[in-house]
Amino acid sequence: MSKKDVKELVCQFYLDNKKECDCLYSNAESEEVARFYEMVENKDIIHNLFMQVSIVVLTANKYEKNILHYNIYHKNNETIKKIKIDLFPQREEKNATNAYWFKWRNYTVLNIEAQSTGSYTIGGSADIIRYVTECEHLFPTTIVSLGICFGVDETKHKLGDVVISEKIYPYFIGSKISETGYFVNDNNMFKINSDLHLNITSCMDENWFSNLQTNVYFGNYITGEAVVSRKKARDEFVKTTKQPIIAGEMEGYGVFKECNGANYKIPCFIIKSICDWATMKNFDAKSTFENISAVNIEEKEIKTLKDRIQAYCSQQAFHVLDKILDKHFLQDSLYIELIKSIASIRGGTIFASRIRDNAQQLAAKFSLGITVSDLFIIDFIKNLQENNIILNDTDEIAKTLDIWSESFLILKENIYV
Repeated sequence: MSKKDVKELVCQFYLDNKKECDCLYSNAESEEVARFYEMVENKDIIHNLFMQVSIVVLTANKYEKNILHYNIYHKNNETIKKIKIDLFPQREEKNATNAYWFKWRNYTVLNIEAQSTGSYTIGGSADIIRYVTECEHLFPTTIVSLGICFGVDETKHKLGDVVISEKIYPYFIGSKISETGYFVNDNNMFKINSDLHLNITSCMDENWFSNLQTNVYFGNYITGEAVVSRKKARDEFVKTTKQPIIAGEMEGYGVFKECNGANYKIPCFIIKSICDWATMKNFDAKSTFENISAVNIEEKEIKTLKDRIQAYCSQQAFHVLDKILDKHFLQDSLYIELIKSIASIRGGTIFASRIRDNAQQLAAKFSLGITVSDLFIIDFIKNLQENNIILNDTDEIAKTLDIWSESFLILKENIYV
């Protein structure tokens, strides 16, 4: 397509979806978002919240985050826990970073917004995953990068279409630029794990997303550090991969690279909606609107056209992840699975060392190789005591290695999680 055709495509999309684009943009920009949050500063409470997390959701801009929170707040009708974290404390500019804790379709979710777009930018997606893996109270069983992406073929796909990642190909990492062209090394490609692949394929085969207003694809991304706003560059990146590409984005490589460490593997995937075509991200749309429609488009709408479409597309990505969580094929949290593992011996006794061993076995099953910290186990046992699930002879759990020889009585006959 020519530049003129792409401009008309974007403007016509907005005209066709104007009411929803404007509404979602208004929601994302509204001061109402501030009242969604309850600030949590007590470290013990934060540790307790963190240990319950099963899914970490990454967002990279305010439209992705605010649309997510708007939906969650109005779905749950309760505040979202807001927690200040040190995402990249070495940064000279001490930008505040927040994590947001909430329930979503019976999962406990922690949303972290990147300080900047990209994978290995300061405060980017790689720093988020490192924060998660280094935190002694966080052991998520799945990590999702949620939001918006660019499409690579405006003749096949539409704005608002959602792409679930099957494979990702970095367009800068491990690449080669020569006189004859640009080459991407497939050795740097990542793919989702086999269980996720099987479950998402099942969703697609069963037309699980058929009642959504947008198309949903299970396919391949290109991913890189640079914002792509030139069709020639986009097409050059796309044609170098061995398999067809549907979309591109900037956070995926950091997510997949850091989730696949030397000694552990955390299941992860991308769910993003096409909000542009990696060309003319910011263009003067006034003349285009005048050429294709008699509808009067206000100046403020023209200036925020990109943002309004981003808000719309963030909503479409939310709906797809909501469907996936509703199907409940992602793993429950280590916290819940650990409670289930001791529920079978209710009315009996259990040693702290047994709880520790169970935790490590479960962690190995869900996130291969990750070691559960002693601090997590100690706080987990304290949590069970506070909820009258277990009881021992002392008022407070020991904070030394002696704890591992302590035994606890399982009190509740029915343990609800």
